[in-house]
Amino acid sequence: MRAGTRFAAATLAVCLLLGAVGCADATKTPPDTGDETYTPITDFSDGLIDKQSELTLNYVSSDTQMDDFLNDYYQRHIGYPSDKKVVNLDVGEGGTAWKEWEGLSLMWNNTVSGVNTNRYARLKDWLDNIPVDRFGYVWSNQDDPSTPATNNSYTNFDQGWPFPSMESMGERGYGWGTNCNAAPGTNGWSTRVKSFSSSENVRFTYSSGNYVLSATEGGDVYIELSGIEKGYTFYAPFVEVGLNILGNSTSVIDDVYLEWQTEDGKTYTVSYSEFGTQEKNFNESGFRSKLFFSMLGAEGWGSSDNVYGDTGSPVTSMKLIFRPAEGKTLKGISFYIDYFRTDFDTRCVQNNAIYLDSIVEYYKYTGSTEYLAEKLDDCRRAFQFYLTYCNGADGLIDQENFVGHDGVPLAGHGISAGYFDIVSLPSEDFYFNVYFYKAIQAMIFIEQTAAEHSITGDEVYVTTPLMDDTEKYAQTEESLQTLANTCKEQIQETFWSEEKGRFIEGYNDWDGELSRYVNASEAETWKIKELASRGEEFDLGFLAFNIEAVTVGVATDEQARLIMEWVDGQRTIAGDDSTGEDLYYFECAPRFTTINNDYWFYCGVATDENYPFSQQVQNGGSCLWISYYDILARLKVFGADNAYKRLQEIQEWYADVMTAYEQAQQSGATDSAKEFYRAYYYDLAACSENAYNVFNSTYNQKQISLQGQVNGKDSAGALGLDAEFLENSILSAAIPFSFFGLDVRDDNLCVSPDLPSDVEYMKMENLAFRYLKYDLCIGNNFVRITDVDYLQVVDGQEGLMMTVRFRKPTSAYRVYLNGEMLETGVEEVGDTVVVQVPFDGRDIFVKIG
Repeated sequence: MRAGTRFAAATLAVCLLLGAVGCADATKTPPDTGDETYTPITDFSDGLIDKQSELTLNYVSSDTQMDDFLNDYYQRHIGYPSDKKVVNLDVGEGGTAWKEWEGLSLMWNNTVSGVNTNRYARLKDWLDNIPVDRFGYVWSNQDDPSTPATNNSYTNFDQGWPFPSMESMGERGYGWGTNCNAAPGTNGWSTRVKSFSSSENVRFTYSSGNYVLSATEGGDVYIELSGIEKGYTFYAPFVEVGLNILGNSTSVIDDVYLEWQTEDGKTYTVSYSEFGTQEKNFNESGFRSKLFFSMLGAEGWGSSDNVYGDTGSPVTSMKLIFRPAEGKTLKGISFYIDYFRTDFDTRCVQNNAIYLDSIVEYYKYTGSTEYLAEKLDDCRRAFQFYLTYCNGADGLIDQENFVGHDGVPLAGHGISAGYFDIVSLPSEDFYFNVYFYKAIQAMIFIEQTAAEHSITGDEVYVTTPLMDDTEKYAQTEESLQTLANTCKEQIQETFWSEEKGRFIEGYNDWDGELSRYVNASEAETWKIKELASRGEEFDLGFLAFNIEAVTVGVATDEQARLIMEWVDGQRTIAGDDSTGEDLYYFECAPRFTTINNDYWFYCGVATDENYPFSQQVQNGGSCLWISYYDILARLKVFGADNAYKRLQEIQEWYADVMTAYEQAQQSGATDSAKEFYRAYYYDLAACSENAYNVFNSTYNQKQISLQGQVNGKDSAGALGLDAEFLENSILSAAIPFSFFGLDVRDDNLCVSPDLPSDVEYMKMENLAFRYLKYDLCIGNNFVRITDVDYLQVVDGQEGLMMTVRFRKPTSAYRVYLNGEMLETGVEEVGDTVVVQVPFDGRDIFVKIG
C-alpha cells in the first residue's frame, strides 16, 4: 500500500490553512533579489533515476564503479543475502561494545521488512535485555542466567570483558575459585584453592553439570572454599556465583551471604542485598541467576595488593551461605551451584555511552515514544553512573573506582575496557572522555525529546561505588548543555599536545600514586621503571581516537585541522614509527596507532615481541571501521572532494580484493564467501587445512595477517576485516552521514547535500524513516524523495516533516517544491538555505537556484 493515501488529506489541510506547502513556518520568506536579474528554473528532471532494488539498500550514482563497490560491500557485511556474508554473526547480534556501530549501520535503511532477519528487532532485543545495575552501569552482555549442563563452568564475566579472568590468568592473576560442577580432583578447575566443602545438614550430588546442596535439616546451608593461597583482594573485586534454586515454594530464604576469613584470623560477612550489583528475589520459584558481589567497599575485603607492597591481610577461606528467614527452614530446597569464584574488574566505562547512543539512534528512526518512555529511567541511571561512579560532575570522568584500570602493565593491573582490550590505558583517559561527551550529547537529545512528548519518568537513584549511599539523577537539558561545554573544554585543554598537534591518551603519575610500582622489587617491574623514565605522558599516536574526536566535534577547528593534516600526511610528528603515506600501509584504512607499543599491554601479559608493530590490530594495525570516521572527519575539515578521494582509494583496494577472490573461486582454492578477503592476502591453495600460516612468506606474500576465525581457521593479526568484526558494516554509513548529511532532528528527517565536484548525483534506495521506506536522490542543488511505502503501520507517521539544507547560492535564487516556487517556508541560516516540507508519503522534489 502506498503511504501517500494515508497522509495526503491531513497534511494538505494543514498546509492550506497556512497558505503554503512549507508549513513548518509560513512567516519565513525567500530573500529579496533586489535589482538582480533572476531567471526562474524550468527544468525539474534532476534525480529521476530508474529504481533498481525493491527491498534492501542500493546505491546508484553517476560513478558506477563506486556503486558496484558500495553495494557489494553492504551485502557482504550486512549479510543481505546471507550467502555473501563475510562475518560470523549478523550485524545486530553483537554485544554492547558493538551496539552503537550496529545502530549506525542498520537504522536508516530497510533492515526491517522482507529481509532474512529483522535487525531492528535484534537491536531492540539487546537493549531490552541488557542490565543497568544498581550503580547505573550497563553490562557488556545480556543477563543470561542459564549455565551449561556439562562439567565446563561458564567463564565469562558478563558485567565486563571476557579477559583478564581468574581462569585465564592462572599464576599471573591471583584470583581464586572453583568449578563446582565437577568432583574435586577430576576435571573441575580450581585456582589457588585447596578444597571446597559444604555444611553438614545437606546431601550433595552432581547433577546437570552442577554441585547440588539439598538441605536435609534446618539451619544455614553453605559451600566453603578453603586453603586459599595468595588471596589478595586487589585481584578479586567481585565474587560471582552461578546459582539455581529448586523446591522453594514459600518465602523461606532470608538472603544469601558471603563470609570470608583473612590470614590474621578475622571473619567478615556481607549480604547480597547490601553488596549485590542487582536486586534479586531468592524466593522466586525456580530462581536461576548469576550473582555478583561488589566487594570494593566491604570492610575486611577492600583491594589489598600484597604483590606490590601492600600489607593488607589476604583472604584464606570464603563461604557462600544460604540463610533461612526467621522461623523458616530450608529443608527440602536444593541449591544448584555451577561455580563460585572471584572476578577481575573488566567493566567497560564506555558501555553507558554506547547504550545511550543506541537508544537515541533507535528512537530517531522509529519515533517510538512508548519505547522512549519505557527506557527513560534506565537512560537517566546510565548517565548518572558517569557522575557518581566515574566522578564526572566537573567535566572529566576517571576510572578510580574500577580496580586495576590504572594504566600499569603488571599482573592484575593495566586493565583496559572492552573492544580495545590489550592496551593498558590511564585512569583518566582521552578516549573514554570522548565517550563521556557523546553520552552527554545523547542525554541532551533524550531529555529534549522526552520534554517535547511530555514524558516525565520517575525519580531515579544510583548506588555509590562503596555501596554505602545513593545519588539522585537531577539533570536538566540546561545543566547537561553546561556540562557538555565544560567537558569539551576540559578535553581540549587536558589531552591536547601543542608539541605534537594531536590528542594524547593521558598521563601516568609515576611520582605519585603509581610510585609503588616503580619502586617494587618484583622481577617484572623492570618495565615499569623503563616506562616511568620516559615521563608521565602516555601517547602511542592513537590515530583512530583522534579522528573520532574530530567527527564527534570535541576538537576545536584548529585542533581538527592539525589532526587531519597529520592523518593526511601533510605533516609528520617526531617520534612516530609510522608517518606520511605509511599511515595508510593497509590501503583500506589508516593505522589504529602510529607508535610501537613495546610494553603497554593489559596485565603485563605481553611485549612487542608477542604483538609486533604492524602485526596486531591494536599495535599499528587497522580495521575497516576506522575509515568511517576518516571519511567523516575529512569531509568536515577538508571538504567533500578530499573525503571522496579517500573513498575511491578504498574502492580501488576492494576491486583488487574482488579480483583475487574471483580467481581463487575459479581455481577451486575456495568456495566460501567468508574467505573473500583471505583470498587477497593468502595463497588459499597452499594454506594448511587448519591454519592460514599467516607468518609464512610462502603463503602470505603480502606479510599482512588478518585477525579472526574463518571456516575453523583462527589467526591473530594486524587487520580486522571479517569474522568477528561486525563493526566494519559502519563504512556503508559514511555515505548517508557525509555526502547526504542524513540525520533526524526534532522528529524531522534532515538532508544536507554535499557532493564531491566530480559526482553529478547520488541516490540511495530503500531507506527507512519511522517505518516508511523511501528512495533519496541528491545533487548539490536538489533533493528528490520517491517510492515512499509502508514497512509497518505505526503511530506517529502523520505530520512528519523533512528539513533540507542547501549551501547558499552566490547569486539570486529561489527554492522550488515539486516544480512550484515557494513563497514561504524558506530561511537563510548562516551560509545555508533551509527549507522544511511535509514528508507525507508523496514524492518530493526540492530544488534551489
